[in-house]
Amino acid sequence: MRRKKEKENDAEKVKKRPLMRNVFFVYQHMRKWLPESITVLALNTVAVAIAPFIWIVVPKLIIDELQGSARMDWIITVLAVTLIITAAVHFTKEACIGVFRMKMARIRMLFGLELHDKAMNLDYHHAENADTQNLLNRATRNTGNPNHGLGGVMKQSFSLLGYMIGFIGYIGIILSLHPVVLVYLLISVVIIYRLKSKSDKYRYSREDDIRPYERKSRYIGNVLTDFEFGKDTRIYQLKTMLLDKMERLNKRTEGVQKEINTKSLKVELIDTVLVLIRDGIVYAYITYMVLSGKMSFGSFILYATTINGFAVWMLELMRNFTEFRLAARYVDDYLDFMEIENEKILGEPSPLPSGNRLAIHFDNVDFAYPGTEKKIFESLSLDIPAGQKLAVVGVNGAGKTSLIKLLTGLYRPTEGKITIEGTDISTIPLTEHYKLFSVVYQEIKPVAASISENVAASETYDTNRVWDAVQRAGLGDKVNSLGRKLDTPLLKIIEDDGLELSGGENQKLALARALYKNGPIVILDEPTAALDPIAEKDIYESFGDMIDGRTAIFISHRLSSTKFCDKVAYFENGKIEEYGTHYELLALNGKYAHMFNTQAQYYQDQKVEVTA
Repeated sequence: MRRKKEKENDAEKVKKRPLMRNVFFVYQHMRKWLPESITVLALNTVAVAIAPFIWIVVPKLIIDELQGSARMDWIITVLAVTLIITAAVHFTKEACIGVFRMKMARIRMLFGLELHDKAMNLDYHHAENADTQNLLNRATRNTGNPNHGLGGVMKQSFSLLGYMIGFIGYIGIILSLHPVVLVYLLISVVIIYRLKSKSDKYRYSREDDIRPYERKSRYIGNVLTDFEFGKDTRIYQLKTMLLDKMERLNKRTEGVQKEINTKSLKVELIDTVLVLIRDGIVYAYITYMVLSGKMSFGSFILYATTINGFAVWMLELMRNFTEFRLAARYVDDYLDFMEIENEKILGEPSPLPSGNRLAIHFDNVDFAYPGTEKKIFESLSLDIPAGQKLAVVGVNGAGKTSLIKLLTGLYRPTEGKITIEGTDISTIPLTEHYKLFSVVYQEIKPVAASISENVAASETYDTNRVWDAVQRAGLGDKVNSLGRKLDTPLLKIIEDDGLELSGGENQKLALARALYKNGPIVILDEPTAALDPIAEKDIYESFGDMIDGRTAIFISHRLSSTKFCDKVAYFENGKIEEYGTHYELLALNGKYAHMFNTQAQYYQDQKVEVTA
């Protein structure tokens, strides 16, 4: 049943796109980016097609001459011309190989840049979708592996066209021997080709079984080698657990590979037997022709060399052609990813709301994550007036982070709408929509670049604005203590002397980035989680100046932040259970008050007994 399903899936993939469409897609981009690569391909094709026939025809000419007039000057001239042609052909082939490799690497890099650009411009929900990530993994193999997909089409084309032209030459010579011999050889070749083709289709059909294991194994490998996880893997001795997981994943991959290789081995064995039978019969025939006086010895050498060369040539042609077809089929993975469509705006896109004080409204919003049925929000309505500072609190899983993902456009509501200054955000292009927000996330991810580039999120920036943002975020003293100041590189990934900031310093860096961007809506998702209480107090007391009258949303488990906000929304199970000012909610003596009073116990002065 499983095999039947695999065959159905394989058939569906094969029908997906015509192979030649994928091939022309690659050629079009070769011509667009590096047109000289097509010229190199054409030169190599001619050289490959000519090469085998030089030493097929010349021995016959020399032997016939030796058995006839035996003119040594003629023989020497033929040999000299042959050597010159051979040298020119082989030089052309080697030169083309060297040049084409460099061109192919450049083209693959350009395909890779397009792939990364596409990945970064996809709607955010694709980043959390396992199917999309698997497809991205498969598409990446097209650009990263010179023998696979896009690279494979270019590499196999390099020799394949020459082999196809050479094939015509072999057919002409064998046809002059006897049409039946040609038919016999071609039938045996077709049988072998069909067996190999079936084996390659099976290999392609099992890709979906292998990729998830490889993706998971690659993640574990990254954890084991990434500096970011270095402390945890050592302190908690995670190495054994992670290596065991990787071993299990590798064994599953090996199991699938074993099934693929077993099928390939059977095909290779059948291929070997057929070749032995085929060549044996043909050699017996031409030997008979010589012994019976119907063929000259020179012709015998010609046909023997041709038959021997034809077998090798056809095996190489089949290998190139099957690899070419397989590579062209894998181009589907690249095209599938590149053809993923983002959610489209219906009608004319709306202009971006202007101003530094923007009102936000959630209107009967329903939301469930793609692929799930559980609703995070149901008929959620919330007004955030322009310039208001709103604290969003609640237990884990209450929907706080989901609220921010919807507002920033990372996800779209299932039902209802969200408006900013009366404009439905689903009608605003995402690249424009993102400009509205300065966000500090709980998970801080600095990039391997200078402090200035991290703050400005760009290689070009206003140094004065960067300094102002760094100082307002409380990171000024740290930066001033560094030898290279704002030019100090972060992380030891690109620069060996890259700086590793502490958790609290990373949060201040993220805050500086938000201040530099200066978006009209400020969102702080656990902005002080890594700060000590004193540093947290200093940050909160300066938030008013930082925000400068902008609309702001605070998400925090530390309810001390709520005292600095105009309103507090207490979320539970995707609903607003309590709403009001900090003091109004305390007066209610409800769930918010209980949470606040529970946390307050940990900040009260404690008596410490000191023993001598």
